[in-house]
Amino acid sequence: MPSHQRSALRRAWVAAGLVLLWLLSVDLPAAQAQATTGSWQLGPDLPFFPVHDHVLPDGKVMLWPGDQGINGDDARSWDPATGTWTLLGDNGFASGWVWTPHTFAMPTPASSFFSSGTLQIRYGTTSSADASDIDQLLVRAAVGGNSGSGGSSGTGGSSGTGGSTGTAFTLPCSSLAVAIGAIGAGQTAAALTTAELTGTTDIWNDYVELSPASRIVCSYVLPSSVSAASVTSLALQVNYRGPSKGNQLWTFEVLDTTTGAWTSLGDNGFATGWVWTAQAFPLPAPLTRFFSSGTLQIRYGTTSSADSSDIDQLVITGTR
Repeated sequence: MPSHQRSALRRAWVAAGLVLLWLLSVDLPAAQAQATTGSWQLGPDLPFFPVHDHVLPDGKVMLWPGDQGINGDDARSWDPATGTWTLLGDNGFASGWVWTPHTFAMPTPASSFFSSGTLQIRYGTTSSADASDIDQLLVRAAVGGNSGSGGSSGTGGSSGTGGSTGTAFTLPCSSLAVAIGAIGAGQTAAALTTAELTGTTDIWNDYVELSPASRIVCSYVLPSSVSAASVTSLALQVNYRGPSKGNQLWTFEVLDTTTGAWTSLGDNGFATGWVWTAQAFPLPAPLTRFFSSGTLQIRYGTTSSADSSDIDQLVITGTR
């Protein structure tokens, strides 16, 4: 190629390069660039390797871990908007192949779980080790706001005609009576207010120990501003450590004041032997029958002399 042609070709390449550099230097509007090309950024610093991810309709991401000794059944959800992780729950509350009821409390705000009025629950496993059975899978809630004709929340949370505020409350054991047998020396109802203990931790003053063949009765008093008729839901919250049900039966009961009979709420079938295990027992409707002059009674204990047991929490939670 003649030298003058080579020079012309080099000038053309230089000119094209300058034009390309100018185009690359142009600052497109950020919104336009992201809308057409997208953008990359670092994700969360995960505590495990996510073997499977799934984007939920609300924008959160559900992940299944698969290393560092974390069971693949331990599903987690990640909210990209807040960067927070929420443990959804697993079968850790249950004994192998024994029907075990359990209540999982859904964190607030509850509205974050709904899309067009629909809430979805997913249950399952990524493991091929074995099958599992489910006898109940439902969502129970107290609905606040205006539930009746003319109902409206006013100053101080009062409700209008037919209205319901959906206010949550907690009732501690105001008095503890030993119906039969004995409890630990120096232990009182004050130890039953909060669930403080986990695993096999043993702090004598933080729980109440029942001797073999013992029963206690706890009384729970509604505030003077709350009527039994206004209560919309009740649950007994317990934190138990003791024998497994297969070794000794311990029961939780509530007094039906209209009949004078004790109504079973459940037993220690949810717990592993001598490991602190929390559990919630819903009280069945109608709820007014459990109150007499604003007082509700719970009985816990056993008729067996096989062993003792410990209770770290025994409180009533509810809504009105």
